[in-house]
Amino acid sequence: MKKIALLLNCLLIAVVLQAQLEVMEKGHDISRKARKGYLGAIQANADNNTFDLIFVLKSPSTKIITETYTFDKDLNLKNTLKEEEELEKVKKKHKWFKYKGETYESKSIYVRSNFKSEIVFREKRISYKWSWLRGGYAKKVKLGEKVKPKDEASGARYLFRGGYYENDPAGYMLVVAGLKEGNDIGKSYLKYQILQVDDQINVTVKDAIEFPKAKAPVFSEPLADDDPANNDDSPRDWIIVFAPQGGPGMGKVEGNPRAYTYFRYSPNGTLKEKVEFEVPVAGWRILGAYQKDGKVYMYGPGIGKDKNSNEIFKGPVLATTSDEEGDAKKSMFNFTEAAQATQSQIDARLDEMKYTNFQIARVNNQAIFVAAPSIDEINKNNVKPNGQKKEVEFDGKRFVTTGVNVLNDGSIFISGQDFKLDGIGRNKGTRLYKGLFLLQFDGTGKFVRNYGLELDQKKYMGMFSSGITPNMVPASSSLVESGNHQKIYWMISMCKAIDTDTDIDTDFNFFTGIQTTTYSTSFTPLYTIEYGEIDVASGKASDFKTLGEDEKRKFYLMPDKFSLRLGNYIIYLSETIKGDKLLFSRFDITK
Repeated sequence: MKKIALLLNCLLIAVVLQAQLEVMEKGHDISRKARKGYLGAIQANADNNTFDLIFVLKSPSTKIITETYTFDKDLNLKNTLKEEEELEKVKKKHKWFKYKGETYESKSIYVRSNFKSEIVFREKRISYKWSWLRGGYAKKVKLGEKVKPKDEASGARYLFRGGYYENDPAGYMLVVAGLKEGNDIGKSYLKYQILQVDDQINVTVKDAIEFPKAKAPVFSEPLADDDPANNDDSPRDWIIVFAPQGGPGMGKVEGNPRAYTYFRYSPNGTLKEKVEFEVPVAGWRILGAYQKDGKVYMYGPGIGKDKNSNEIFKGPVLATTSDEEGDAKKSMFNFTEAAQATQSQIDARLDEMKYTNFQIARVNNQAIFVAAPSIDEINKNNVKPNGQKKEVEFDGKRFVTTGVNVLNDGSIFISGQDFKLDGIGRNKGTRLYKGLFLLQFDGTGKFVRNYGLELDQKKYMGMFSSGITPNMVPASSSLVESGNHQKIYWMISMCKAIDTDTDIDTDFNFFTGIQTTTYSTSFTPLYTIEYGEIDVASGKASDFKTLGEDEKRKFYLMPDKFSLRLGNYIIYLSETIKGDKLLFSRFDITK
């Protein structure tokens, strides 16, 4: 879908009352000259109840052309401004502007373990190519040869149990490394170091961790938050969670399998928090860590057995390689899953397990709460929207979480979606997503309700030569509170089409005189918003409607930047596939 850069003539105004939520919609034509740019930012101006759309047009190497369109709260175009400024000035003026030239390269490393679980570093080169249509860089990674650290501390042998943090633009990574003492491998579960390794393979020890009994990382991810920027552009803190380990070869076994330890590090490896806490369910598959107002929420399914994590999950839950292409399939020998499997392969194993609980924790310098309602308890409190015949049960198997929302009263909502595996054809083994659920917890972690919504994405499949269909893409949710806090508006971003784009890359070799052309095809999901409302007191959910239904054309959300909050309004931006028309949809959340 082409990215667009301008809107001119207002064509349509429609005010409809759907799902008791008042929506105003206005459509705008797009000028032909403006379609080759991209939407850089949407900025609300709270002082005068207006908002700006800032488009970036294809520009020369030293200057950047921007066009800013200002609209009032009623979606009327009030002003346009075209500017041509020096590149460095635009970078200082707009924090969201990440242009660094048409192409550039950076050097970093990646990490994996060998069949002995010893840590191995290899070179990694990243090539970035700018796209004026997408408004961002296409990233290509080339993996290189094995490299030896220049200053490995005292000749110690580091063992890799999983857990790393990549900062490719800065050219370094952070790694959780177990310390092996002599031939005692078990001690590597007692002593760890947080290593910072730069692109020259210089090793700096940032922190030392010691446990009285065996523990290993079971979660390692940058924090998620409400900022849409990716971690390369806006590095977040790094969360690591350790769980007790047991069984053969573990040495000292932790007496309490529910004794977890949480660490929070800055992007450069400085320790910010360490919290020890006990979980109700020992087998916790943590799926994410989300930050809101300084508080960190961790969540995921659990298996209630009185065993250690590795015994419950029959192996590790973190991969010991940062190469998602898969060292396992490149290796001549597949010695152990711990040494060779990628995270995708481990997740496939974990997806097939039957979970008994859904566990959630809130941490803020201490464990404020940890709760783990059972699957049965969750399904005793199912809610279905008006007009839906059946409830969507949460069965605790084959699902993903797709969003976290924390409301003003501290209530926590976690959305996710069930899936099954395609059993036939070239897409055999591909996830096919179906029912959507929304788990509600109060501010103390107590489970409240499960809102289940049937989504029929199969009817949008169409005929695609690629075989990629909308039901292969999970839906995500966002929640908005009404002004009087009596209603919650449930906005679901759902894939309804797939756009195909082919990129042509030509390379000429001056030594051989041979020109090579590479064709790469990308597939982009196109989303629309399904929306409904939840009555806070009763917990009842309305039926759901689709934005832009009154229009004859099909509209899909703008890529990346498609919504903003302006006073009492939430405004969504959609466009046609051709990019020749915009649709603004404004929700009045006071109603």
